[in-house]
Amino acid sequence: MPQAPYVSPEVLEAIFELLVPDDKDAFRYDVLAASLTCRLWYAVGSYYFNDKSLQNLFESTDNRSHANLVRTRLLLAESQRLGVCHGRHVKRIHLCMTNAWFGRNSDHSEAVDCIADIPALTPNLTDVRLHLGVPHGGLEARLSFHESLKPYCANVERLHVGMKLFSAPHQKLADLIADMHKLTTIDFMYMDFTPELLDALKKCTGIKYVTFNRARIRDAHLCISHWPSLRSLEVNAALRTYCEELWEAVAKSCPLLRELIYTDPSNDEYLLPDKTQLFEVLAKCSKLKVLYVKAHPGIGSEFLAAAMRDGRALTHLTLRNCKNVVIERGAAWETVEWSCPWLEDLDLIGCGLVADVFVERVLERCRRICKIAFSEERDATWPVLLEAVDFVRGTDGVWKRPVVEEVDYY
Repeated sequence: MPQAPYVSPEVLEAIFELLVPDDKDAFRYDVLAASLTCRLWYAVGSYYFNDKSLQNLFESTDNRSHANLVRTRLLLAESQRLGVCHGRHVKRIHLCMTNAWFGRNSDHSEAVDCIADIPALTPNLTDVRLHLGVPHGGLEARLSFHESLKPYCANVERLHVGMKLFSAPHQKLADLIADMHKLTTIDFMYMDFTPELLDALKKCTGIKYVTFNRARIRDAHLCISHWPSLRSLEVNAALRTYCEELWEAVAKSCPLLRELIYTDPSNDEYLLPDKTQLFEVLAKCSKLKVLYVKAHPGIGSEFLAAAMRDGRALTHLTLRNCKNVVIERGAAWETVEWSCPWLEDLDLIGCGLVADVFVERVLERCRRICKIAFSEERDATWPVLLEAVDFVRGTDGVWKRPVVEEVDYY
C-alpha cells in the first residue's frame, strides 16, 4: 500500500466514524475507499468492517445506483491489487434489473461488464438475489443482464428470484439455473413455472430448501420428485395452483423433510375436510419437525388426530384458521394413541372451541410443550389448567412457560 501523510489514529477513528452509514444494510463504500489509502488507514478502518457489513452487496436500496455498481467493481479490484482482498468476505449479492443499471439512460455494456467482473473479485460468493424488473431498455436489457450472470452459476448455492407480478418469464433464466450444480436453496416470488424452468430445476438434484411466494407453481411436483434431499418446503399464497399433486410428490420422494409451511391456499376451497394428500406427508415423512398450515379447508379433525398419532418428531404444529378442525370432546383426537413427545409449540387459533380434556391430554402426552395458542373463549376453564403448570398468558394471547428440560421417552 502507498504511504499517506501521517494522521493520528484518534483523528482517523473520528473520520471513519463519520463515514459509517446510518443504514446498517448499506455497504460501507466510503470506509472501504478510505481504508485503502495506506496501511495505517487500513489498520484503523478495518475496525469498522465486520462480517455483516462486508458480506452483502447492494442489499440496501440506496446502494443500487449505476454509480455504486461501477464503484463496487473499482474498489474490490483495488482491494485485490493491494493484497487486502475485501471481496473474499462477500457472500451475498442483490442484483436488480432496474432503470438505474439497464434503463434508457445507462450504458448496458458497462453494467454487464461490472456485474460479470464481480464474481472474480468475490471468490466466496454463494448467495445470489435477483430482482427481475422491466427496465426501459426492454428485451435488449434483459438479454444483457442474463449474459452478465453467467460467471455466477458455478458456485451459487442459494438463489432468490423475484419478479414483478404477472410479468413475462425472463429468457435464459432457465439456462442459468440449469448450470447451478451446487444449488441447495431456492426462493421464488411471482414466478411462473414454465416448462423450460421445470426442466432446469429437475437437474438441481441437491436442493434442500424451497420457498414459493405467490408463484404459479403448476406442475412443480415434477421437480419435487427429483429432490430427495429436500428438508424444507414453504408455499405461500400459490397463484391459481392446485397443490395436492405437490404433497403427493413430497410424500413419495422427500423422506428427509423436516419443515412444511403452507399458507393461504387459493384453489383448495372445494376440498372436503380431511381429504388432502397432506395426510401422506405426515405418514411418510417421519423426520417432519415443523408443520404450519393456515386456512386450509381440507384440514379437519382427522388430520389433527393423525398429527398427534404420526408426528413423532414434531416440535411445532400450527393449524391456524383451519375451520374444520374440531377440538371439542368426542372429536377424532380422542380416539387415537398420541405419539408426539417432542412437541413444544402448538397453535390452533381459529379452530373452534377447546375442550378441557384436550388440554389435559396435551399436558400429559407432550411434556416438552412450552407454547400454546388457542382462540379466546369467554368462560373457558382450560386457562386454569395452563396456569397450574406455570403457563403465563402474554399480551398477544399466547400462553408460554419456561422451556422444559429434555425428557427421555425411549
